[in-house]
Amino acid sequence: MIKRMIILIIMGLTLSSCQLFTEAIKDNINRVERERERKEVRKKDGPAAIDVDKYRVGVEEVIKDISKRPINKEVQFEGITLIIPEGTKINSKHGNLVDEKTGYGVFISFSINPHCISKKVNNREYGFFFDKHDVNINKIAKEIMTPRTEVEAIDLSDSLGIITRQMKQEEYTRYPVIENGDKDQIIGILNVKKLLFTDKKIESTEDLEEYITPAIKVFEHTPISQVLAIIKQNREHMIVITDEYGGTSGVVTLEDIVEELTGEIRDEFDEDELSLVKKLKNGHYLVDGWVPIQDVNALFKVQLPHEEVDTIGAYVYMQKYEAKVGAVYSIDKLTFVVRKVEEHQIRTLEVWKEK
Repeated sequence: MIKRMIILIIMGLTLSSCQLFTEAIKDNINRVERERERKEVRKKDGPAAIDVDKYRVGVEEVIKDISKRPINKEVQFEGITLIIPEGTKINSKHGNLVDEKTGYGVFISFSINPHCISKKVNNREYGFFFDKHDVNINKIAKEIMTPRTEVEAIDLSDSLGIITRQMKQEEYTRYPVIENGDKDQIIGILNVKKLLFTDKKIESTEDLEEYITPAIKVFEHTPISQVLAIIKQNREHMIVITDEYGGTSGVVTLEDIVEELTGEIRDEFDEDELSLVKKLKNGHYLVDGWVPIQDVNALFKVQLPHEEVDTIGAYVYMQKYEAKVGAVYSIDKLTFVVRKVEEHQIRTLEVWKEK
């Protein structure tokens, strides 16, 4: 009996030792794998290159440079189209941005994950990926809302003529709807796009009611991460923000949140932009001298330097330090003709790209 117990104990120790030995091998493999991955991401083109002393200064300079570049380059990554800064590429191994000129990697990475919102600009759908730990996503609605005093609302107490003129003048796509001038009682949101494309005849304010959706309201101290979730869940682009007494504090739109997370996205057909850049019938462009060089780069897909001056008028002037109407300049596949000069400054240029 004793002999049998000794055998069992020895067997138990043997099995236990084998298990411990196996776990030790696994831990060693994992440790080696983690170390290998740490070295990979710290390579010159990796997302953690900035952590390596010999790369740090170079990466910091590249980050400053990239932040000034227009975001106009389309690339494919994991089955989707990304728009990334000019002069960069995606490191396919780690998903981070790499500066094409220097080869330095920066810690801006892309991955397919649920932390994504989308927005349409000029009939194109753009996806914006954000980090759920980003400090901006933890701001509250009150910090990014349009305050009550600046909210433009449609008042159903007004005549249809007044409402129509208001919509034509302001050109918003959505309006909070009120009655008797009371912004504390927002009864819904009017979608102007649906109204414009209807075949039904609008003869009175009552006819507007079928285009008004119920207003969704949230407290002003709600984190914008939660506001975003509500917007996505309800497919409503405008949310009413209320104060502690239930009155209207302001409104927040999907665009407000997108701009908070990613920066403002300008619509290329925005009226203010069109007044500075006009396309002519011959395919050339009439460009205001105040237009930023980066915008010209984005429009013509060129890389004019913008370290010394910011505007295209100043840049062309610096070629020969003169401003004469009719002067022609050929720069980086672009032809510039000076069309207007005021007080020795180039005000208008005709620009086209050589084919």
